[in-house]
Amino acid sequence: MDQPSSPYARFAWVRKHDGRLVPFEADKISRDLFAAGEGLGKPDAFLARELTDSILHFLDAEVTGGIPTTSQITDLVIKVVRELGQPELAMAFAGAQAEAARNGDREVLPAAGTASVSGHKMGPPLRELADWVAGVPAPGDLIWKTASSGLRDFSLSEIFTRDLVAAQ
Repeated sequence: MDQPSSPYARFAWVRKHDGRLVPFEADKISRDLFAAGEGLGKPDAFLARELTDSILHFLDAEVTGGIPTTSQITDLVIKVVRELGQPELAMAFAGAQAEAARNGDREVLPAAGTASVSGHKMGPPLRELADWVAGVPAPGDLIWKTASSGLRDFSLSEIFTRDLVAAQ
């Protein structure tokens, strides 16, 4: 089995609950912490990344020999996040992980209220569009401005991950 690249080379693999080996992804920890913060109404991509870096440090120190299990990593994430002064986030993370385990270890879906193309109006609000038209712009300028607004909304809701949108 080829080793995936990782800053923590000895954590190239993780053993899942069912015994499967999957590549270790530090970004999954960060995404899960961000989703937990988002569930609390406090999405912070930078905090999630900083906490993940600390977790990786302690993971390197605490997991000795062999391949870590998802349970070991989850327990360590909760402990480190709590000890670094984020007990509410640690509890939200633990709840999300428990929910994922009940759902067959599937990744937790985006938080409620996340925009989608089918349920979200793209482009500028009508009032803003009316203001643009009232300024009597050149047709090409109006098309460009309207299209840019719609593409921006689409990109933020459908292309970029929630943590990048929050950082933006």
